[in-house]
Amino acid sequence: MVQLLGKDKNDEWVILDLTDDLAISLNKSISEIEDITQRKGSYSKTFTIPGTIKNDRFFQSAFDVNTTDFDSTLKTDCMVQNYGADIFRGSLRLNKISNSPNGTLYEIFILEETSSLSAALERFTLCDLEFTDIDHTVDYDNIVSTWDFSGGSYSNYSGIVGKVLYPLAHTGYDNNIGYSKWDFSASGVTNSGTPITVGQFKPWFNMKYLLDKCFEKAGFTYTSDFFDSDYFESIFCLGGSSETSATAVLGDRPTNQNVFRVNYDGVYYVYPPEDNYTTYQTLVFNNKEYDYLQQYTISGFPDTGPGTGANHFTVPIDGFYRFRVKQTAYLSGYYPGPTYLNFVLRDIDTGTVIDNTNQNILLPTGNPTLYTFIFEGTLTRGQRVSIQFNRVTTAGFPSNTIGFNDTDSDYELFVSPTVIPSLGEISVVDNLECMSGLDFFRNIVTLFNLTSISQGERNFKIEPYTTYLSSGDTRDWTEKLNLNQPYEIEPLDYSLKQEINFTKKLGKDWLSERYFNNFDEIFGDRIYYKPSQILSGRQEVKVSFESMPCLSVGTSGTTMVIPSLYKYVENNEIEEQPTSNGMKIGFYTGLVPFYTGDTDTVETQFYIQSGGTTSVSHTFYPCINHLSQLVEDGTYEFSDLNFQPTWDFFKADAFTIDIYTENNVYRQFYKEYIEQLYSNEAKFFTGIFKLTPEDITDIQFNDMVYFLNSSWRLYQIIDGDITEESMVKCRFIKFPYRPGVPNLVAPNKTEQENMR
Repeated sequence: MVQLLGKDKNDEWVILDLTDDLAISLNKSISEIEDITQRKGSYSKTFTIPGTIKNDRFFQSAFDVNTTDFDSTLKTDCMVQNYGADIFRGSLRLNKISNSPNGTLYEIFILEETSSLSAALERFTLCDLEFTDIDHTVDYDNIVSTWDFSGGSYSNYSGIVGKVLYPLAHTGYDNNIGYSKWDFSASGVTNSGTPITVGQFKPWFNMKYLLDKCFEKAGFTYTSDFFDSDYFESIFCLGGSSETSATAVLGDRPTNQNVFRVNYDGVYYVYPPEDNYTTYQTLVFNNKEYDYLQQYTISGFPDTGPGTGANHFTVPIDGFYRFRVKQTAYLSGYYPGPTYLNFVLRDIDTGTVIDNTNQNILLPTGNPTLYTFIFEGTLTRGQRVSIQFNRVTTAGFPSNTIGFNDTDSDYELFVSPTVIPSLGEISVVDNLECMSGLDFFRNIVTLFNLTSISQGERNFKIEPYTTYLSSGDTRDWTEKLNLNQPYEIEPLDYSLKQEINFTKKLGKDWLSERYFNNFDEIFGDRIYYKPSQILSGRQEVKVSFESMPCLSVGTSGTTMVIPSLYKYVENNEIEEQPTSNGMKIGFYTGLVPFYTGDTDTVETQFYIQSGGTTSVSHTFYPCINHLSQLVEDGTYEFSDLNFQPTWDFFKADAFTIDIYTENNVYRQFYKEYIEQLYSNEAKFFTGIFKLTPEDITDIQFNDMVYFLNSSWRLYQIIDGDITEESMVKCRFIKFPYRPGVPNLVAPNKTEQENMR
């Protein structure tokens, strides 16, 4: 017996009185689990029910019905049951009320509503999500802390670990931020004087973390062994929208902090002649205007004695430096004539003169004179330099006493390699590609060939298609097939294309473009081709995640492999330029030991700048790659986020690392499904079956249904009556066997750290 229940304003279910001729039918189509945008209510119907005492009370409560009017904007929950079993849940709307001498009739519209996940996801972009839980300063400590992610759910970690990752990547060279060269040269990563800077890191965001944020904002939940797997939880998405080499931060980008400005504040000081006139003596600066990195050491006069003042600058990073000095000088006491001085930039530890361009400077008799000098040179990290002078012995009177006063005294470093200890607070939305929540989810579904099965009003079970098809019940419908009605069996081929192109979006980076130009295909793509005289055309299976070839750092035998995130501008002063990137995805393989040769067993040091002045050595680097692990031993398994095994640029020098695996996206998530579709045994069957309401509601698309001496899988049910047994038109696909489940080989952080 069919019953219709509606909720009144007291949130209580009321069984409504019906006429005897109510029939409810539904449609089922496999498209509903293959594409969430195709999911819709299976049933809707407009019919009338009588005005009884029970019904009158219900409509008065739920729709404010009175003698002349009702609220047509309202709707309420409804439920259809058959012999006490729920058939579906949906909504009920009152269309009109008809009054006649024979009584009152209520025309109602009921709709089986499936909450629209796709519509909810489409209402916002990733940049509309709330990210206060990952607010952080982009500095050395936070960058390095993200490397502690060792797999599993991000929710098992504190702070930003597991949610955000800062791996090594070539993001281009930006003079405004400062950089280390991605090589082993004197300006490269293995030189402590030119460490990798905080301005060379871009953030990557955990894919599951972003997905969970999307479902939370949409008001839905999911159940998924796949999303909860170590495989999926180790995938990160590039936040590469910044046009610079660095992470986009709130407010203006910090400027170079490798500068200082000091002066002398103390009336005057004097240097009597030394026994040796050529002895160098130091200009004294005892007051700081600014010194962001605290690299300048000031002192009074004298520090420990004439000519030994502690005034010096300690170089924080290798590179070219330029200083400007303004100083008022004069001859003090008795002087028979002028004195000539040599002013230099000098290393106070080795005594080496770095810049001696300001020679034979005349210090005349009479009033004090203001002098301005420029000094410059290429300096190395840790070097201590000072502005000093000595006396010219071949001209003038070197025996005079030399005085300096505080009038317009000024000493500044104004040209230097950029040092930024911290970029400031991250601006997540300025790093993420602002694709819609629906596009983000759809790309994940397409890449991994996932199904979305509704489980209740706002929950979905999500799993790979092959995993879904590998399970299910077995049903025998031999006796249900109506052989008195015509049925059709037709090849599946007629609805298929000859080629299927599995492709990602062409990346904006140099290596992605180079690969495309060389091979006329996008890095990692695969084309499935079915030899046939009947089939034609091409189907596109496309995701908007960008291709991500990688490069090696160093020379032959290196193990440092990083993504290419820069553009190449030929004949430019700096050819490897920063650029914005779309969303790339990769596995965090873990910390990889850094070897510079193929037979090395001792790791090599590379350096990262900390706090602006400290160069911290590391021997393991954080690796993100389309491969789940960098493997040198062929006995270890690994996965690949490309559609097929693909030669990569890093292989030229990092030749010990394996790049080919069967555990690629196509073989894991598509191969068996595609091969069954294109099998000569695959057929469409359309026929009439005698089905009960339970048959219709219970059957699932992964069930194997036996009839006509073969096993079939449901494709479509058309107008199935769920109130009583009836003849129903159904469509099935014939498949020869159940596919296997994907072999989800996740990164193995322990194996990675012990790769050699």
